Amino acid sequence: MSFKLTVENFGKLTEAEIRIGQFTVFAGPNNTGKSFVSKLLYSLFDVMNAEHASMYFNMLSRPLYRGLFELTWGSFSKEEENDMLLEQLDSILSQLEKSFELERSRRLEENWDSVVNYGDELRAGHTQLERNLDKWEQEEGAFESSKSYRRTLARMKEDIDRLRGALNTNAREFIMDGIKERVSQNLVQNFQTASLSNLRKDQTRPARIILDNVVEFTIENTRSVNFKIKDEAGFHGLQEYSRVIYLESPLYWKLKSALEGIKMAPRFRSLRGRDALSGVPGYFYDLARALREEYPENDQEDLMNLCERLFSKDVMDGRLTVSESGELRFEDNKHDTSFPLQLAAMGVANLGILALLIERRIIDKGSFLFVDEPGAHLHPSWQIKIAKTLFELSRLGVNVVIATHSVDMLKFLEVEAKKNPESKKLIALNRFSSEGVEGYEEDFESKLNTMQQDLTDPFATLFLEGL
Repeated sequence: MSFKLTVENFGKLTEAEIRIGQFTVFAGPNNTGKSFVSKLLYSLFDVMNAEHASMYFNMLSRPLYRGLFELTWGSFSKEEENDMLLEQLDSILSQLEKSFELERSRRLEENWDSVVNYGDELRAGHTQLERNLDKWEQEEGAFESSKSYRRTLARMKEDIDRLRGALNTNAREFIMDGIKERVSQNLVQNFQTASLSNLRKDQTRPARIILDNVVEFTIENTRSVNFKIKDEAGFHGLQEYSRVIYLESPLYWKLKSALEGIKMAPRFRSLRGRDALSGVPGYFYDLARALREEYPENDQEDLMNLCERLFSKDVMDGRLTVSESGELRFEDNKHDTSFPLQLAAMGVANLGILALLIERRIIDKGSFLFVDEPGAHLHPSWQIKIAKTLFELSRLGVNVVIATHSVDMLKFLEVEAKKNPESKKLIALNRFSSEGVEGYEEDFESKLNTMQQDLTDPFATLFLEGL
């Protein structure tokens, strides 16, 4: 996949055109926007290939299911009529969920009237529960449990009204609203910011992100993102990839259990939606959740062969495994032992996570893989191993995007391009600097040379000072 990303007034960037190819490189000094653009792209692409109507409905219905669960406890729900009403509301939500599965067959629009009716039925059932609670309080007296039911019903009324408001449009508008809402939440969670305005460089004007003149996102206020499809056929083309993965520092994976524990803390779980900021970016939890899922076997023998080479004696001489409790462990063949990932070397953690994702079919042909600083904390020889692995993934059909400061990784690309000139067709180079981004120069060699010079200048200056 190859396309152009246009960014205006976002993060450190005033205006930039960025090339995205099969193997995309963002290189340059710190604080120039490399990671910002990587997280932005992940936040957008994570939404683009979803089933948008189902995704939005699940977002809207989640608090309703939670409310129904809370109402099932205590004597109020033991009343036969109330129990039947709760089952009825649960059934309506299930029927709505099945209705949104029609998005796959493009038949959602023709069934939209029934979808709207389900929303009205939810409101009617909720109103009857409120009446029953009034009657129950009159007969039994108001006490602490009835106050709890009252609070839950009040929250559910807000959530039902929000759902009905979203349904009282049409199928296309519902899908568009879902994309906007999910992108907004992704940006909040992946950048861990309470206000989207913090992502704008100039607060007096909106931020604009355009993917290949096909879709446009605009951030104009603190809470929401506007979304516009400029090319319908092109939009469907941008959705033709399997899944999206973002890898940052392996330190996250060494602290996996502790970080997942943060999300389960009572304070965090009591917060709702985008306000639930844990200090840990959303993409970490996205991938931790993906590791718990099972994916069907596919005919991708070349990817599995790459995985086995990473496990081999010449590279890791071992493999990462996931225990039943979700703990990541390294099975060390050389010493015939096993230990938690947090005790493994950084190189093992970096390559081990990649190999594990391939082995479990989370990375496959057509997926998008974003890696921030793949060479961080590594000896140069291991940086080359990582570079070779990522480039091989791109050859095998994975879309790879890296942000790097590594001269060694850029040198690998230079050597690779000299050995195999056809490789240049896969590589999209983007030079980040304090002046902006250079992504559309035609001369591959001169651009790569400039990017290498940017990263070696500090050493060259020190070398000359030491003479």
